[in-house]
Formats: sequence, C-alpha cells, structure tokens
Amino acid sequence: MPEQPLMSLDEIRDRLDLGDTQMLEWLATRASLVREVARIKEAKGVSLQSADREASMFARKQIQCRVLGLDFHYVAELVSLMIWHSKQIECDELGRDTFLDTNPVSPERLHEQLLELTAVEAPRYDTYLRGEGADAVSSYIDRELESIESAAREAPNRALALDLGCATGQVAEFLESRFERVRGFDISPAMIEHARARRDWSGGVELEVRDLDDGIPAGDGTVSFAVANFGAASELAADLPRELARVLRPGGTAVLSWYNRDALVNEWFYPWPATVHSHLNPHNDTLEVWSGGSVYTIRARAMTVDGARRACESAGLEFRLAGTYPTLQPILPAFVARSPRARALYDACRQLDDHLAAPGVDRGSCIIAVVARPNG
Repeated sequence: MPEQPLMSLDEIRDRLDLGDTQMLEWLATRASLVREVARIKEAKGVSLQSADREASMFARKQIQCRVLGLDFHYVAELVSLMIWHSKQIECDELGRDTFLDTNPVSPERLHEQLLELTAVEAPRYDTYLRGEGADAVSSYIDRELESIESAAREAPNRALALDLGCATGQVAEFLESRFERVRGFDISPAMIEHARARRDWSGGVELEVRDLDDGIPAGDGTVSFAVANFGAASELAADLPRELARVLRPGGTAVLSWYNRDALVNEWFYPWPATVHSHLNPHNDTLEVWSGGSVYTIRARAMTVDGARRACESAGLEFRLAGTYPTLQPILPAFVARSPRARALYDACRQLDDHLAAPGVDRGSCIIAVVARPNG
C-alpha cells in the first residue's frame, strides 16, 4: 500500500495561507516599530544609515541559513528588501529625501578606514576580481583592459608606465610586457606586500607604498603611459588630472576610471548582496564597501561625464570617453548571477551592458576615459 500523505493538498494550502497572513501582520508591526526607530534617531541626532548593523545582521543570517538548510542568497534578498522599505518608511516619517549620511567624513577617518579595509581584503583581492561569483567585477576589468591595451598603443614610447593605486598589481602585470619600466604605487602596505609576493616580477617593475595625495613621484614630462583604474581616479587626490598633465610626455596617454555620479545603481541604494558589493554615497563623496560582517567607508569623489571632461580639459589634457560600464550587472541580485536557471538573464544583461556603454547613455557604474597630453 502506498504511504498516505500526512495532509491533503487543501490542508497544506490552508496552512500556507495562514502563514502568509501571519507574515503580513508581522510586517505591519515591523513598520510601526521602524517609525518609532526613526523618531528616536532624530531625537538623538543619529544617522538613518545603519550599514554596520546591517552587515553584521547578514553575517548572522548566513549562519542561521546554514543551520536551517535555507538558501542564504534568497533569504538575503528578502531581508534586503525589508531593510530598503524600512529606510523609506524612516524617510517618510521624518520628511527626508534620503536615508544616506549627508555629513562629511573626516579625511583622517577615511584614511584609517581605507588602511583597515585593504589589510582585510589584500589576501583575497585577486579572488574578488576573478574568483567565483565575481562575474560583474571580472566583466568590468575586462572592459578596462580593452581600453588600457588600446590607449597603451598610442603612448609615445615604451619607456615608463605608472599604475596609480596598483593594489595587488593586476594592471602592473598587464603593463610589464609592454613597457621597459613599470612603477606601481598604492597607499596600502598590505596591498603592496601581496603584490610583491604574488609573482616573480622582472627587474623593470617597481612596487611602492606611496600616498599619491602628496603628488605623483615622477619628473615633469617623463611618463609615457599611466593608469588609475577600477574607480581609483575617484579615490585619489582631486588634482590628479593636473598631476598627470605635469608628468606625462607630450603625446603621453592615460586611462582613468571614476565612480559615476549618474550611475543607474545609485537610483536604488539598498543593502542587498549584489554582484558588486559596494555602495556609492554621492551626498558626501564616500564609498561603502561591505567586507564580511563589516562595512568600511572610503573616499570616492564621484564624477559625471561632463565633470570629468571639464576637470581634464581645464588641466590641459585631451579627453576621450571610452564609456561608462557596467549599467545593469551591478543592480542584479547575487542569486541571479549564481543560479544556473537564471544564467541566461545574467548573460543577457551583460550583453546589454556592452550596448549601454556607448557614450550618450552614461549610466554605468564607472566612467572610463582615455586622456592625453597634447603634442607640442
């Protein structure tokens, strides 16, 4: 005799309906509590943004999901949506336009956070760029390398290339076979340590700990080619274009990447574990980077395409927009990129991003530009 089911289909559906009703009642209670939280925060002068709390909560949820046998990525999306809606409730309660922190962060704090973040991320940075689940980041790096390869061919000679904000030396390695000398600079001792240990470098490569806010350590008109990629142009000093105009040879070229103030992803800022796990805050020119159960806030002067063009041209550099990229991939939930069933959707978004990168759309996460010091 076949084993009889414990409940009929109708009984199961009734239980599911009851659970749904209880969930709605819980959400109503949660919304009421969130409004009270908003009032308390305002009375205490506390920011509506609670990134550290949310990051630690996601870390706990990951452990709970393993215990309960649930898919963390699915649960994380649901929790993220609840957080996002909670922030909207807080804004409505207090009559604010944004829940993001609009107060400036001190340079000392940003510097401290950057060193803490890079110390944590340096050992796994290469995996972040190219490892499992790094589809959107890897796609962006590939796009940048195309621009770097093309611009490097325009350099007046092969004498000297600079990697500004070199991290673990991915771009320096790319340049090593193309230039006689490559100098990579990074403010992080941890990144430089891992860069030096990552591979056997030729004698023409130098990797140095250097705070580029003090200027680019190169003589006037001595540099054939320079790169500040993966948003580094936003993280370095605001006078970067003028410094490049000083150090580049006549005809020398550079590839620069800024965080895009007009990016589509900025229109829907909430803490989901998306494929690119950082959030630009254009209100105070910072970037929140989620790393495990912690959030680090670093400097990130977001630019518009027109703003980047003006900054470079006012420094005496020619400006050519290579495009903004990626547009759709950064807003895709992580489970889309990771799910075999949703892979076709992710691949389609990647193909669309190639079209959206064309100048004129300008909604990608980063601005990629090629600049040059004019001849003569």
